[in-house]
Amino acid sequence: MKKVLTIFLAVLFLFSFAACGEGGKEEPVRKNKAQVIILAGQSNMEGWSLVSYAENKLSGEEYALYDGGAPNVRIAFYKDTPSANGNPFKGVSFGGGMDGARFGPEVGIARVLGEKKPSVKYYLIKYAVGGTSLYADWRSPSSGQTGKCYTAMAEYVSSALSYLVDAGVDFEIGGFCFMQGEADTGTASAAAAYGETLAHFIADIRSLLSFWSPEGGIPFIDGLISDSSLWPCYAAVNDAKRAAAAEDENYRLIDTLAAGLEYSSEPVGAPDLAHYDALSMLKLGEMFGNAIAGGE
Repeated sequence: MKKVLTIFLAVLFLFSFAACGEGGKEEPVRKNKAQVIILAGQSNMEGWSLVSYAENKLSGEEYALYDGGAPNVRIAFYKDTPSANGNPFKGVSFGGGMDGARFGPEVGIARVLGEKKPSVKYYLIKYAVGGTSLYADWRSPSSGQTGKCYTAMAEYVSSALSYLVDAGVDFEIGGFCFMQGEADTGTASAAAAYGETLAHFIADIRSLLSFWSPEGGIPFIDGLISDSSLWPCYAAVNDAKRAAAAEDENYRLIDTLAAGLEYSSEPVGAPDLAHYDALSMLKLGEMFGNAIAGGE
């Protein structure tokens, strides 16, 4: 974690220096800050839904609207190569998932934020890896050990934030979106530990990003996992998420089960029960987008 802390300290220094005027006095806080939204988790955040099914099931006009993204929303995904000038951010479109044939919730998120908050600039930073657990891979420092995904995510986020600082973007962290938990359902012990480990994770995320926290704190926006037969202890993980939401007024829960998101029909003939079907992935993104926008 030493490298992560070094990067963050460097960013803090740059940002603090830029915020001070002559005589060391802080300048007034500017309005209309850009919003940075972090997307993290496992494969349903990474994006395994097939673009071809979205194209076939949407009208040509609807597909083009989703694929066109939104002029006020840009995304940095750790799998993508930055531009020649080092800019990790690009427009949102289909094909930004685990490969160019797949997509994640960013498509629906951009659609909602473009329609509901067109005057606000959004920068999405996505670090998600399929098949990873909170119990091991995403475990955060205050739990007693630090998982590889937590460390890599912190490094990637700090790198993207450094770019925004250097570019002179005035921003705050508008939300941390988490779509994870499936990999913790394999054993009763891992599922039973989910609530405690999640509490550590949320606290550490907010501490890590506290310098850019909005006045009301950083919203933690979390999705329930599906009831697929692949996840034997899904109910225990979802109950832990519900309990966290009940205790934390700044925790926004995405109820994928009540929304009826589907995972059992694509690809036709050999459905992938681990991942949402294309239209349900668009819906998942829109639900995250509405939560980011404050439910307006």
